[in-house]
Amino acid sequence: MTTMMPPMSDAPAPPPLWQRARALFEQATDRVGHVLGRVDRLVADVRRDARAVRDDSAALWATASARAALAKETPRFARIVSESLGIIARYRVHQARAEHLDPDVAARRLDALHTRAAERATALCEELGGGVLKLGQTLSARRDLLPAPWVVALARLQDRVPAEATEAVEAALTAAYGAPPSEVFAAFEPEPVAAGSLAQVHRATLASGETVAVKVQRPGVGRLLEIDLAALRVVARALGDVFPVVDPDSLTAELSRLIADELDFQREAELLSELAARASSALTVPAPHLELCRETVLVMGFSDGERLTDFLDAASPGVQREALSRIICDFAVQVFVDGLVHTDPHPGNFLVERRPTDADADAFRVVLLDLGSARRLPREVRRAYAQLVGALAGRQVAKLAGLLEALGFAAEGGPEALAPIAEELVRAVFPSGGLGALDAREELARAMRLMRELPKLTVPDHFVAVGRVLGSLGGLVMHYKPDVDLVKLVLPTVAIALRG
Repeated sequence: MTTMMPPMSDAPAPPPLWQRARALFEQATDRVGHVLGRVDRLVADVRRDARAVRDDSAALWATASARAALAKETPRFARIVSESLGIIARYRVHQARAEHLDPDVAARRLDALHTRAAERATALCEELGGGVLKLGQTLSARRDLLPAPWVVALARLQDRVPAEATEAVEAALTAAYGAPPSEVFAAFEPEPVAAGSLAQVHRATLASGETVAVKVQRPGVGRLLEIDLAALRVVARALGDVFPVVDPDSLTAELSRLIADELDFQREAELLSELAARASSALTVPAPHLELCRETVLVMGFSDGERLTDFLDAASPGVQREALSRIICDFAVQVFVDGLVHTDPHPGNFLVERRPTDADADAFRVVLLDLGSARRLPREVRRAYAQLVGALAGRQVAKLAGLLEALGFAAEGGPEALAPIAEELVRAVFPSGGLGALDAREELARAMRLMRELPKLTVPDHFVAVGRVLGSLGGLVMHYKPDVDLVKLVLPTVAIALRG
């Protein structure tokens, strides 16, 4: 086997990952063999998994033979692969046992397995951080792919990101500017105001006296992401077999694109410039200081606003209604007219700045943060979404199903097979008990569960991004229940999009 994976000249030979994988699976089959007595198919599946890991690992190391950075992360790569295979092995064991169990018992055991496996994966993400943590955060939004216990467990990763050491951040800034932060900024606060899996934000002051936010990529995060995505590709085949709705190639490609976008600070700076130039009095974004932006550093205006949820909690019903109406209308403009989808619109990315004037003592504006993961929609796609809203307003299920197909949904049986999803969308927008009965997050979860149940259903990745927006905004509407008609609120914007 060593002939398949020649060692790098400046690094030790990689460990035989396939041997570890095979040993892991053989232990699993031995244990289940005592229970079942007959494990022919399970052993065949195990051997196939081990061969896949062997072949993919060999190919990976062969193509990376000149990259010493990859070799240095061999322990991390091996840990991710072995932990992933351990989880997959447990699902293999469950599949073999389930054939001999009552269906209800098998379903309960599968739910328990989902919970245990999700907790194990979440703990690994927390421990390793970097790309693994980002992958976990991204997957937490994929209700169309993962069972509920996985979504719940991975969602906790959004709030469990430790800050980078001060020395590492200062070294990263020095490398970016060729000078220490004390020479670039009049003042720089070493304690971050926010920490994410790929970057963290610090407050600083320019020589002009303006307060700015400095977003700094975590040192070495690009290299870690490369390793982590490589490990995911290695286990993807076995993962797709355990979770049949997962298309390994599409999943890894989507995750790679999302992460590449978030690491592209030049792209984010351009988006901020574009949106800041046409910001409304109701919603804006921080304006970037392009002269201070670097490949790994983004400098922009600092907002001292309060969290949106804190603002809404203290506001009167009238102000709540106005604030949420503004946000919904502005997001409608972004999606249907501009073709821009903010793929991480959780409440923490909305701040409210109070801007009292002589005419309005309660004046305010909403500041939208973190456009790193925002994505563009082609004109034909956003037009199809606009038509989708029109069909929703008319409760035209058959037309909705056809538009879902136009957006990239595919299922055995054509548009007719998509009718259940169309009906679920109508039910979500027009609940039988009225707006007061609307639980947008639950309705979205129900639709995603339905998608998982449809055979060989393809869900376009842009729908997942739009779904996150709908789920987040719908959650705010559900909680505060403003006296607004959601469909009528966005129809004027939809009309503009259809004329464009």
